[in-house]
Amino acid sequence: MKPLFSFLLFFSLFSPGLILQGQEAPVQISVDSTVSGRNNTMLDLMVTVHNTSATERDISLLINGDSGLRIINDSRSLSLDAGEKAFLPVKIFIGKELPAGKSLIRYTVLEGNTPVARSETLLTMDVRRELRLGAVEPQVMIFREGDSLKLSAQIFNNGNTTEETQLIAQFPNIYGRAITLNRKVTMEPFSSQTVTFSTVVDRELLNIEVFTVNIAGLNRNREFFGNTMVTVQNASSNRKYIDPSQVSSLLNRISPNRLRLSTRNTIEGSEASYLADGHTEFYLKNLEGTLSFNAVYRPEQFEPLYLSNTWLDLKKGNTAVRLGNLNTSGLERNLYGRGISFTETNDEAKPRISVGAMDKSYNLAEPLQNNRGYSAFGTTAFQMGEKSQAEQMVVFDRESDQQHFIFMNTYRYRNEQKTSLDIKLGYGNSSAFNEGMQKSSLAGGLDLRTSLGNYHLNTSGFYSSGYYPGLRRGNTYFDQRISRNFTKQNVWMAFSYNRYRPEYVIPSLFGSQHSEQISIEGGTQFQLTKKLSLNMSPKWRKEMANTFLPGSTALHPLTFNSQLLNTTLNYSPQKNHFIQFSFQQGFSEFAGITPLAYIHRSQLNWTIGKFSVNGTYQKGNFMLYEGQFGREFFRNTEKLSAQGSYQSEFLNQRLSLQLNSTFSYDLYSGTNLGGMMNAEYKLGRKTLLQASFNHMRYSGQYYKGAYSFYQLGVQQLLPELGEKGSPDSGTLQVFLYRDLNNNRVYDPLIDEPASGIRISINNARFITDEKGYIQYRKVPYGSYRIRPEDSQWFAAQTVAEINQKNQLITIPLEKAGLVRGKFQYESTGIHQFDVFAYYSGIPLIFQDAFGTRYTFYANEKGEFHGYLPVGRYDVETNAAALQKNVYAVPHRLTIDVKADETNLLGTIMLKVREKKVEIRRFGE
Repeated sequence: MKPLFSFLLFFSLFSPGLILQGQEAPVQISVDSTVSGRNNTMLDLMVTVHNTSATERDISLLINGDSGLRIINDSRSLSLDAGEKAFLPVKIFIGKELPAGKSLIRYTVLEGNTPVARSETLLTMDVRRELRLGAVEPQVMIFREGDSLKLSAQIFNNGNTTEETQLIAQFPNIYGRAITLNRKVTMEPFSSQTVTFSTVVDRELLNIEVFTVNIAGLNRNREFFGNTMVTVQNASSNRKYIDPSQVSSLLNRISPNRLRLSTRNTIEGSEASYLADGHTEFYLKNLEGTLSFNAVYRPEQFEPLYLSNTWLDLKKGNTAVRLGNLNTSGLERNLYGRGISFTETNDEAKPRISVGAMDKSYNLAEPLQNNRGYSAFGTTAFQMGEKSQAEQMVVFDRESDQQHFIFMNTYRYRNEQKTSLDIKLGYGNSSAFNEGMQKSSLAGGLDLRTSLGNYHLNTSGFYSSGYYPGLRRGNTYFDQRISRNFTKQNVWMAFSYNRYRPEYVIPSLFGSQHSEQISIEGGTQFQLTKKLSLNMSPKWRKEMANTFLPGSTALHPLTFNSQLLNTTLNYSPQKNHFIQFSFQQGFSEFAGITPLAYIHRSQLNWTIGKFSVNGTYQKGNFMLYEGQFGREFFRNTEKLSAQGSYQSEFLNQRLSLQLNSTFSYDLYSGTNLGGMMNAEYKLGRKTLLQASFNHMRYSGQYYKGAYSFYQLGVQQLLPELGEKGSPDSGTLQVFLYRDLNNNRVYDPLIDEPASGIRISINNARFITDEKGYIQYRKVPYGSYRIRPEDSQWFAAQTVAEINQKNQLITIPLEKAGLVRGKFQYESTGIHQFDVFAYYSGIPLIFQDAFGTRYTFYANEKGEFHGYLPVGRYDVETNAAALQKNVYAVPHRLTIDVKADETNLLGTIMLKVREKKVEIRRFGE
C-alpha cells in the first residue's frame, strides 16, 4: 500500500490537470470543445463554471490563447454558492496574423493560487489564399548599351497560409534571343517580397523604341495569380518618328521586313522552347499597314503557345486603327491587354482624339476569360493658341474584384522665355464588388520650369487622395530646385518632400503602410582642367515609414536619418577613354534603434576602346529599405559588385562577338557569378545567324544553384510589300552647340557641341549625342516646335517647317545677362496737358543685330528687367502704347548686354506736351 500511496501523491502533485478534469473535481468548467473561425473576426463563446461542492467557493477564471488571438477579458473573479453555476460570455478577436490550421484556447479555474479545473477549445482556422503581384516601377528608361536593365515586381501574400510561388519575366524576342527569367519565392503568411530581374542593355534592346516585359506569377499548383507589365522606353538621340497618340509597344519596328526563328532552353535541363517573330510593313493605295507578331512555344508550360506583342496597324490619312496587343503609357493608369484602339490626328487648331478598349490578357492565343476584367480609355487635346494647350483623359479599368474610373484635365503653357507650365486636375472613383466600398478621390499637380538669366528654377508638385486609382495613389510630393551658372562652374540647391499614403477599396491585411521622405541637398560642379571635372554634393535625408519590427505583428513607425557627401571625378584623356570615380560617405541611423554609424560607397567606371569595367562597394545603410531588410537593423548592408565587357567585330565585320562577366556579393542575398557570350554572323545581306550562351551561379542564405541557357537562331529579311502611298516625310536633324562668342554662327574652333542636352520636338523628347546631334527619322511634313530643355543656357523655341527629305536645324545655346532700367515722368511746365502718371504695361522693345525682337514691360513703379542673350541691342519705346500727349526721351538708344552681370539702361524720361496758350492784352 505504501508504494501505491506514494505514486498517487506524486501523480496528484505533478499532473493536477488530469485529476481536476475528473468527475470528483469541486469545480467543473464546460465550453465548446471545437470551433472554427476566420481572420479579422470576433469569436463569441459561453463558458459555464459549476461549483459541484457543498461549500461556497471564491474562484477566478483565467483564459489565454495562441499568438494571434486577443482575449477581450482574459480574467474573471467570482464567488459561487454550493451547487451554483455561472455563465460567462467570452469574446476573442482573431487577428489577421493568425495562420491557417489548429490553435488552442485554454481555460483555468483557480482557487487562490491552486488550479481546480481546466478546459480547452480547439480553434480551426479556415485557409484563405490571396496572392497579388505588382510592378515596383511600371516605367523604365534605357539610354546606352552596357547599362543594367533592372525590373522589379512585388509579391503580396495576404492569405493566412504559406505559398510557394514562381515568377516568370518574359522579355521581347530580339534577333532570335528571347529572354525568360524565372524566380521561385516562398511567401510566408501576411508578407511581401520584392523580386528583381536584370539583364544587360545591348544593341538589340536599343533598337526597339518601346517594349514591354511581362511578369507573370504562378502558385504551387501552377495556377495564374497575377500579371504585371513593365514598359521600357528608349531615350536615345537617333530614332524613328512615332505618332504621339499611339503609345503601344513597337517591337523591332525596322525595315526591311523580316522573319526570325530560334530555339532555346529557358532553364537548364528543361525541354527546349521554340520562338518565331516577324514584322511586315505593307502599303496599299492611301493605306499603310503593319503586322507584327511574337510567338513562343514551350511544351512544358501549362499554356504551351504564348502569342504576345502581336498587332495589326492600319492607317489612312490622319486615322489609325490597331488590333491585337495594346499597352498604353502616359495615362494616369497603365492599361494592357488584347483589344482595339482608334486614333484621329488633325491640325493643331483641331482636337486630337484617341480611344481604345481591351481585355486584361496579353496572350492572344489564350481563350477569352471574363474574370480578368477589361479596360477602356480616351484622350483629347485642344490647341488653345500658340503657347497653350488643354488635354483631357478618361480611363476605365475593371478588374476581377473591383473597378476604377479616372478623369484628368491638363493645361500646358510654353512661351519663348524658356518657361513651361503644366497644371493637372482630376477626379477618380474606385469601387469593390460584392457590396464592397466605393470611394471618390481627387488629384492635382503643377510643374513649372523657368529661367531668369543664369538662374534656373524647377518646381514640381502633386497631390492625390488615398483612394485615387492612378499610378500615384495617395501620393503627395513637392520638389524645388534652383541652380546658378557661372563661366566654368554651376551651383544648385534642392528640396524634396514625398509622402505615400495609399488606401484601397479592398483593404490589405497588412493595414495601410505609409512612408514619408524629406531631403535637402546642394552641390557644385566645376571644370578643373579641360579633361578633368569635379562634382561635390552634400545631402540630408529623412525617411519615415510604418513597418513591422522584429517580434511584432503590428505596424510601427520607423525613422531613418542620413547625412551624406558625394564627390565625383570625371576624367577623359581622349575620345574613347573615360574614367569616373565616385565616393559617397556620411552617417546614418535608425532613430531610437541604432546608433549613428559611418557609411561609405565607392564606384568606379572605366571605359577604354572596346573594353569596359565597373565596380561598386558599399558598407552601411544608405536607405531605410536596406536596413529594414530581414528586420536586422543592427546589421549593416555590405555589397560588392563588378562587371567587365568586351565587344569586337571580326572577318570584315561579318562576325560580331560580345563577352560579359559579372560578380556581385550582398551580405543578405549572397553571391552571384556569371558570364555571357553572344555571337552574330552575317550570312550575306539578308541572313543573320545568332548564338548566345549565358551561365550564372548564385548562392545565398535562402537559395543556391546555377543555371545556363543557350539560344540559336536565324533571321531572314523579306521583300517589301508595296510602296508607301504618302512620300511626305523626311529626316529632321537638330544640331545644338554652345555659342561661346554669341554670334549665332557655329565656329568649331570656338564653340562647343552641346552633348547630353534634353530637347523636345512637339511631345517627343531626345538627348543629344556626344556631337550635339539628334536625328528624327520619317517625320511627316509639317510644323514642329523644337525646344532645348537645358537649365544653364538660353535658347528660344524654334518652329521648323519640315518640307524636304533631309532638313538640318542648328540651334545656338547662348549665355545671357540681366538688363534693368526705368521710366520716369518729367514735368514740362504749368501749361502741360493733364495726364495720369501710371507706368504698368509700358512696353520697351529690344532688337538685336539679327533682327530678333524682345519686349519688356514696366511694372507699377516704372521699372523693368529681364534676361537677354549677350550682344548689342537697339532699344525703342513703343510710342503707340503711351498716353496721348506723352512722349519718351530718348526715344531710341542702344545697350551692350554682358553675361553674368547686371546691365543698366539709362532712365527714360516720359515728358508731357504743353498746351498752346494765346496771350492778349487788356482792351484788345
